[in-house]
Amino acid sequence: MLLRPQKQLILAIAISLGTAANSLHAVPPSMANPRSVPAGKIVSFPVDPFMTAEQEAKLFAMLERPQTVNWSETTLQQVADELASNFPIVVNKRALEVMGLTIDMPVSLPPSPHPLPLGTQLGTLLESVDLTYCISGGLIIITTTDDAEDPSKASIRIYDVTPIVLRKDLDGKTVTDFESLMDAIETAIAPDSWEALGGPATMSQQVVRDRAMLSIAQTTMTHLLVQSYLDQANQFVPTDPGDEIPWRQNLPKGMMNFYRPPATPQEAVPTPPLR
Repeated sequence: MLLRPQKQLILAIAISLGTAANSLHAVPPSMANPRSVPAGKIVSFPVDPFMTAEQEAKLFAMLERPQTVNWSETTLQQVADELASNFPIVVNKRALEVMGLTIDMPVSLPPSPHPLPLGTQLGTLLESVDLTYCISGGLIIITTTDDAEDPSKASIRIYDVTPIVLRKDLDGKTVTDFESLMDAIETAIAPDSWEALGGPATMSQQVVRDRAMLSIAQTTMTHLLVQSYLDQANQFVPTDPGDEIPWRQNLPKGMMNFYRPPATPQEAVPTPPLR
């Protein structure tokens, strides 16, 4: 997989922006310099000048909160108004208008017999009417799938994939294999969305000091899948030089669950699906 030079520059700028964003806000010491560790969760953080990793983590925590909702025969406006008491949320009315939709459009979700994560229920409701949500600028934004996939609105995220791509060969030399991981991601997760197949999503690589980083520009929903995939791939990292890496060929499909992007490398508790 060949990367154009400007992609490397974009990655360097993205990392700088992420570092600057965290340095300008009150970030807990545990989040100051998080690193991915073997067999743990892959550490990642957003590159958003209007949202820190801490703010994003709070939004995910609210989306994961189990609740019982009554969204039978209601409207999108009423759903947004109800959710506004939980987290900052807006509806992209202009994007809806382009598709001939309005904020007063009817929506409905069958009631669940037990509480489910708010994000799961919201995602299911929106998917039923060809809508989705994204996280940007410290907000939950309800919009159309076409709008969410607009390259100019892509969510950029940095993933520390060091324990996955760096390893020792039989000669004891440290080798870096970004290409296998990037190919695996493009094959397993939303294949048609990636630039390699004519889609808008991009992925860049860079070694920064002793860390191997991936910069990915994608939708929020796809980032959740990428996070899950990387978390699971990190469980298959071989300990002995020359060992085969099974995730490159066949990561079990049954393990493709959603996880909240970890704030620290020590977090390892899976969360219910966010769809």
